[in-house]
Amino acid sequence: MLFVCSCAGTGSGDSSTTGLADSGVGVASTVVSDGFDRQISVWAPKVNGSWPLVIAVHGLGGSRGNMSAIATELASEGLAVFAPNYRSTEPEHRAEDLACGYQHTMSFADQYGGDPNKPMAWIGHSLGAAMVLLGGLAPPSAEGTIYEECLTGALPQPDVIVAIAGCYYEFQDQVFEFDPSGWVNREADIILVAGEEDTICEPWQSEKAAEALREVGYHVSVVTIEGATHQTLVYHVLHSEADQVADIILDAVKKAAS
Repeated sequence: MLFVCSCAGTGSGDSSTTGLADSGVGVASTVVSDGFDRQISVWAPKVNGSWPLVIAVHGLGGSRGNMSAIATELASEGLAVFAPNYRSTEPEHRAEDLACGYQHTMSFADQYGGDPNKPMAWIGHSLGAAMVLLGGLAPPSAEGTIYEECLTGALPQPDVIVAIAGCYYEFQDQVFEFDPSGWVNREADIILVAGEEDTICEPWQSEKAAEALREVGYHVSVVTIEGATHQTLVYHVLHSEADQVADIILDAVKKAAS
């Protein structure tokens, strides 16, 4: 695919208590390879600084480029966003690709100002929503999570998880089990975002997943965005729906940093 770099604004950055930049700083984007045909897209503020990390996971049949609009918006507000690619059409490789992508991201994030000592957010769309929940909350050794392959040592779990338009119980003719009773990382702040007009992963799935997570002790909030479809929640920040999602992520990171 053709990856197009984008810029937004010319802010100079600051050192506020949240560690974020002035609103509207320039954004630098690039693609990093891990040497095994796995690639990670990076969006970071175009100013020197130390920024909270965001790991962004795309949906079924998509690619890391699907996160470009919302990642650019987040980076312009002082977040360093990393989107690993994974073979979404090959289930047996999803966990391995994301685990390797995450590990590789943590090895070079500081080159783009990403600071693992600041609050970290994992965001995912559609299938990616389910994967950030499973990867961020299930025990690191659990079979089928993004930790299953490739990790050589302990890596930090997210402080914030924003799962966008997830199909947690059913998708087309498939039915899934959603059982968080054995999961960990109970300190994470979890936000499930649903689109009012989403006909692919309908809002009831986010509501039901939130209930299941609360029952075992997680702090979960659900935001249903009026008029939003499955696609407009992420793909186009010029749409007010995706802009609202970016604000939700930004506010959650600020809250975790305060």
